[in-house]
Amino acid sequence: MLILWAIIIGLVLGALYNLITNSHDGADLIVEMLLGIAGSLVGGFVARSFFVSQLLYANVIGAVVLLAVYWLMVSRKTK
Repeated sequence: MLILWAIIIGLVLGALYNLITNSHDGADLIVEMLLGIAGSLVGGFVARSFFVSQLLYANVIGAVVLLAVYWLMVSRKTK
């Protein structure tokens, strides 16, 4: 059940990232949603490794961090 929540959180945050950055390409949306899922799963895994009870927050933080790193890489590439 926790994995399902991590996937849902990642999808939502990836879609929100796509809306915020005004990426209107369909391929970008898929990549950003997959990055959101990956970040959410990694955040949850790290939180469980350290016995953190607030996994929802860890999933959100993991997805946001991974999407922020992606944004930094893409913004440097376009300059």
